[in-house]
Amino acid sequence: MAKRLPVTRIDFSVGGEVVVVNKVAERLTPDGRDIVLESTQKALAELDAMLAWCESHGWVVRRYLPLGARAWKGDQPRLVRTREQIQKKRAELVRRPVPGLEAHALDLAFDL
Repeated sequence: MAKRLPVTRIDFSVGGEVVVVNKVAERLTPDGRDIVLESTQKALAELDAMLAWCESHGWVVRRYLPLGARAWKGDQPRLVRTREQIQKKRAELVRRPVPGLEAHALDLAFDL
């Protein structure tokens, strides 16, 4: 029987009235990529309760609403982007701002 990989991060991506919840095992492929173990859709109305559950069960949560949030198992967030990926994401946000999102307040090493 194959060993089940541990979920070490949960990504919450908001789209309309739906939240896509990706449960992730971080950087476990040979090239250092994350593995999405499970992907589900939940109602947007459930987001606050899901994030509160994470916080009360030993996860650290970063919110970047209105687009979503991210949670890491443990007491510290871990990087999700390289320097080059951060620069690319910042340039993308400058070209196409997201209404309601304060892009200058984001730490793109962890958010989005």
